[in-house]
Amino acid sequence: MTVDWQQLAQALGTITEHDSGRQEDGGTAAARLALASILGPAVWRDAVDHYVAGRPGAELSRSVLRMVRPAAAVERCLELLNDKTGAVEARRSAMELLRFIADGRSAHLVDELLQDEDPQVQVWAACMVDQLVWDDALPEGEARRLVDLCARHANEQVRERAAFVASVTEDRRARDT
Repeated sequence: MTVDWQQLAQALGTITEHDSGRQEDGGTAAARLALASILGPAVWRDAVDHYVAGRPGAELSRSVLRMVRPAAAVERCLELLNDKTGAVEARRSAMELLRFIADGRSAHLVDELLQDEDPQVQVWAACMVDQLVWDDALPEGEARRLVDLCARHANEQVRERAAFVASVTEDRRARDT
């Protein structure tokens, strides 16, 4: 496989032409987008299915998905979650994976996921908030809003997770001051 790096960089918007010359950007976020693009959505969707099915190599696929966090994997997790005719364990596994691969781009999903009919999916949604806060993937106001939302939830385990996140957040703030 050969990669046309210039074309890929232009497609990702990491090259900007100015009167004074060319400006190029890189970094982890751009690298993740590049890897997601190079391998393509089918690879990421298959990796999600591989993990959810619990086939040998599932943990490796999970780790790679966590590192790259491709949008196609998030989309596949959501498809599995929205398939109410599918196996309960597949929905739960997809939610657990989503929690693990989510970044700030996925935060808007939490409100809906906390309303899922399955109490375990609700708990994994609260764990997603925990992961996003731990990763510093959210602006402080949004993190606080999501933790507060979990703290007021009807599911006791969701409230317990919110209390844990709030205590860890307070400990971090105390250490940072």
